[in-house]
Amino acid sequence: MEKPFHYWAIHRRVFRRMWDELSSRQRDLVSNDTEHESETYQKFTAAVAFETDRIFQDGGHKLNDPCFFKVSRR
Repeated sequence: MEKPFHYWAIHRRVFRRMWDELSSRQRDLVSNDTEHESETYQKFTAAVAFETDRIFQDGGHKLNDPCFFKVSRR
């Protein structure tokens, strides 16, 4: 199923927040894991996906306010 723009906007914010919380060693492990097989990579992507889905499903969360994300009319 294709995710709407709104989902990916939330995903971007969650990813950036969680990326900033990683240590420099963890960032190196995640960014250099081209095979996507390390435990650190898998835990990080799972945590980002879980948090994104949680926020996306929560109708009362501030990121779900219809006025929060504006989509261009182009």
